Amino acid sequence: MSEERQYKEVFVAKQMGLDGGFPLELARTKPYGYSIFQLDNMVLLCQVLSTKEDNLWLYTLPDGRGIRKAVAFLYPFLADKSKWTLKPDIQAWEGWPARQPSLLLAGRQFGEATYLELWKKLPADPTDPEVQRNIGVTQPVLW
Repeated sequence: MSEERQYKEVFVAKQMGLDGGFPLELARTKPYGYSIFQLDNMVLLCQVLSTKEDNLWLYTLPDGRGIRKAVAFLYPFLADKSKWTLKPDIQAWEGWPARQPSLLLAGRQFGEATYLELWKKLPADPTDPEVQRNIGVTQPVLW
Protein backbone atom coordinates (compact mmCIF):
# COMPACT_ATOMS: atom_id res chain seq x y z
CA MET A 1 0.00 0.00 0.00
CA SER A 2 1.39 3.41 -0.91
CA GLU A 3 1.86 6.02 1.79
CA GLU A 4 -0.87 8.17 0.22
CA ARG A 5 -3.34 5.27 0.29
CA GLN A 6 -2.37 4.44 3.86
CA TYR A 7 -2.99 8.08 4.87
CA LYS A 8 -6.44 8.02 3.25
CA GLU A 9 -7.59 4.46 3.94
CA VAL A 10 -6.08 3.92 7.38
CA PHE A 11 -5.19 7.17 9.11
CA VAL A 12 -8.24 9.18 8.02
CA ALA A 13 -10.81 6.44 7.34
CA LYS A 14 -10.05 4.13 10.28
CA GLN A 15 -8.30 6.25 12.90
CA MET A 16 -10.13 9.59 12.76
CA GLY A 17 -13.48 10.09 14.44
CA LEU A 18 -16.33 12.07 12.91
CA ASP A 19 -15.40 15.02 15.14
CA GLY A 20 -11.79 15.01 13.91
CA GLY A 21 -10.41 13.40 17.07
CA PHE A 22 -8.54 10.12 17.24
CA PRO A 23 -10.64 7.64 19.29
CA LEU A 24 -7.85 5.08 19.67
CA GLU A 25 -5.53 7.75 21.06
CA LEU A 26 -8.25 9.21 23.29
CA ALA A 27 -8.71 5.80 24.91
CA ARG A 28 -5.06 5.55 25.98
CA THR A 29 -3.40 6.59 29.26
CA LYS A 30 -1.86 9.66 27.61
CA PRO A 31 -4.70 10.80 25.33
CA TYR A 32 -3.60 14.43 25.11
CA GLY A 33 0.00 13.71 24.17
CA TYR A 34 -0.89 10.86 21.84
CA SER A 35 -3.51 12.99 20.08
CA ILE A 36 -0.93 15.72 19.55
CA PHE A 37 1.59 13.17 18.29
CA GLN A 38 -0.94 11.65 15.86
CA LEU A 39 -1.98 15.06 14.54
CA ASP A 40 1.60 16.23 14.07
CA ASN A 41 2.46 13.10 12.12
CA MET A 42 -0.62 13.31 9.92
CA VAL A 43 0.14 16.96 9.13
CA LEU A 44 3.71 16.01 8.32
CA LEU A 45 2.44 13.33 5.94
CA CYS A 46 0.27 15.92 4.19
CA GLN A 47 3.27 18.21 3.89
CA VAL A 48 5.65 15.56 2.56
CA LEU A 49 3.36 13.41 0.40
CA SER A 50 1.09 15.97 -1.25
CA THR A 51 1.48 16.54 -4.95
CA LYS A 52 -0.32 18.80 -7.39
CA GLU A 53 -2.34 15.76 -8.50
CA ASP A 54 -2.99 14.36 -4.99
CA ASN A 55 -3.10 17.11 -2.38
CA LEU A 56 -3.63 15.37 0.97
CA TRP A 57 -4.28 18.73 2.62
CA LEU A 58 -7.51 18.85 0.63
CA TYR A 59 -8.43 15.17 0.96
CA THR A 60 -11.76 14.77 2.76
CA LEU A 61 -14.01 11.78 3.15
CA PRO A 62 -17.70 12.23 2.22
CA ASP A 63 -18.52 12.53 5.95
CA GLY A 64 -16.15 15.51 6.29
CA ARG A 65 -13.15 13.81 7.91
CA GLY A 66 -9.80 15.16 6.80
CA ILE A 67 -6.77 16.96 8.16
CA ARG A 68 -8.52 20.32 8.41
CA LYS A 69 -11.10 18.77 10.73
CA ALA A 70 -8.41 17.05 12.81
CA VAL A 71 -6.50 20.30 13.38
CA ALA A 72 -9.73 22.14 14.21
CA PHE A 73 -10.60 19.43 16.75
CA LEU A 74 -7.33 19.69 18.68
CA TYR A 75 -6.70 23.44 18.35
CA PRO A 76 -8.92 24.55 21.27
CA PHE A 77 -7.12 22.13 23.60
CA LEU A 78 -3.72 23.33 22.41
CA ALA A 79 -4.81 26.93 22.94
CA ASP A 80 -6.20 26.19 26.43
CA LYS A 81 -5.34 22.83 27.96
CA SER A 82 -7.84 23.45 30.79
CA LYS A 83 -10.61 22.80 28.24
CA TRP A 84 -9.44 19.18 27.83
CA THR A 85 -12.41 17.04 28.86
CA LEU A 86 -10.54 13.80 29.57
CA LYS A 87 -8.31 12.95 32.52
CA PRO A 88 -4.80 14.41 32.36
CA ASP A 89 -2.13 12.20 30.82
CA ILE A 90 -0.38 9.95 33.31
CA GLN A 91 2.99 11.23 32.10
CA ALA A 92 4.32 14.57 30.78
CA TRP A 93 0.99 16.38 31.30
CA GLU A 94 2.73 19.57 32.42
CA GLY A 95 5.06 19.57 29.41
CA TRP A 96 2.33 19.81 26.77
CA PRO A 97 1.65 21.61 24.54
CA ALA A 98 4.83 22.82 22.95
CA ARG A 99 5.43 24.50 19.61
CA GLN A 100 3.70 21.78 17.58
CA PRO A 101 4.63 21.55 13.89
CA SER A 102 0.98 20.86 13.05
CA LEU A 103 0.06 24.42 14.03
CA LEU A 104 2.70 26.02 11.84
CA LEU A 105 2.22 23.82 8.78
CA ALA A 106 -1.60 23.75 8.89
CA GLY A 107 -1.72 27.46 9.71
CA ARG A 108 0.31 28.26 6.61
CA GLN A 109 -1.54 25.79 4.40
CA PHE A 110 -5.03 26.91 5.44
CA GLY A 111 -4.28 30.59 6.02
CA GLU A 112 -5.33 30.24 9.69
CA ALA A 113 -3.69 33.10 11.57
CA THR A 114 -4.92 31.74 14.91
CA TYR A 115 -2.88 28.56 14.42
CA LEU A 116 0.21 30.57 13.57
CA GLU A 117 -0.20 32.93 16.51
CA LEU A 118 -0.58 30.03 18.93
CA TRP A 119 2.49 28.33 17.44
CA LYS A 120 4.51 31.49 18.11
CA LYS A 121 3.33 31.63 21.75
CA LEU A 122 4.02 28.03 22.72
CA PRO A 123 7.39 26.93 24.14
CA ALA A 124 9.90 26.37 21.35
CA ASP A 125 12.22 24.18 23.40
CA PRO A 126 10.26 21.87 25.70
CA THR A 127 12.28 20.55 28.63
CA ASP A 128 10.27 17.40 29.35
CA PRO A 129 12.09 14.43 27.72
CA GLU A 130 8.80 12.70 26.89
CA VAL A 131 7.54 15.77 25.05
CA GLN A 132 10.88 16.20 23.27
CA ARG A 133 10.76 12.57 22.18
CA ASN A 134 7.25 12.94 20.77
CA ILE A 135 7.76 15.99 18.57
CA GLY A 136 8.58 14.51 15.17
CA VAL A 137 9.98 17.69 13.64
CA THR A 138 11.51 20.23 15.95
CA GLN A 139 12.40 22.77 13.25
CA PRO A 140 9.39 22.87 10.87
CA VAL A 141 10.31 26.39 9.74
CA LEU A 142 13.10 24.78 7.73
CA TRP A 143 10.52 22.87 5.70
